[in-house]
Amino acid sequence: MRRRVFSVLVAALAVFMLISSAVPAHAIARAVILDHDTLTLYPGEKAKITMYVGNGEMDPVRWKSSKKSVAAVSKKGVVTAKKAGTAVISCETGYGYDLKCTVKVKKCVEISSYLNKKYKKLLKKLPDVSFNSNDPMSQGNLYTSSDGQVFFRCNKKTKKISVLQNASDKGLTLYGVKLNMKAKTAKKKLLKAGYKYKKKVPAATVTDYIFKKSGHQITVKVSGGKVSCVQWAR
Repeated sequence: MRRRVFSVLVAALAVFMLISSAVPAHAIARAVILDHDTLTLYPGEKAKITMYVGNGEMDPVRWKSSKKSVAAVSKKGVVTAKKAGTAVISCETGYGYDLKCTVKVKKCVEISSYLNKKYKKLLKKLPDVSFNSNDPMSQGNLYTSSDGQVFFRCNKKTKKISVLQNASDKGLTLYGVKLNMKAKTAKKKLLKAGYKYKKKVPAATVTDYIFKKSGHQITVKVSGGKVSCVQWAR
């Protein structure tokens, strides 16, 4: 009986050693994963993908993009969104298989092209914005997003937008100005659009840059050197 038990143990040990010789010891009982399976970005945005082995961050053998024109990836796993579309980022792990992350690059909505049109055309482009029945100014022409950081008012007679603000949606641009953009870049874009720089109003945490053109005013709020909010008004 003891001989049979001993034989079984020897056989089991032989199988274990055979498996161990085929798989690297440091890969056994360790999960190899990416911290992102999918990413949604807008043109110009960047995001880093990291490979983990067990609980530790590791450098893969190679990163590769299926469509560099849509989303490129660096040797360090930093993805840069180029234009609208879908790209698959492959990570050659070094463990005999690849991991993948699907990157969707969404097209930005340029608000300026809707400013002189009826508000309903812009409303179709802003799925998170709806009529606000609790208008604090009781004017009955306020439309806000669920977080209150994107809103606009319209003229009741002409139905055209009179005031607009974006402080949260990275997918919205105003004459090319978008959130998290450097202040200098935002200024160049507004000057190119024909707006004149008027003044800078510094405050404790935010600095307002005022631009004007033909009775319209744009206020770009800057925090930490980058755009945190954009406001437009007639």
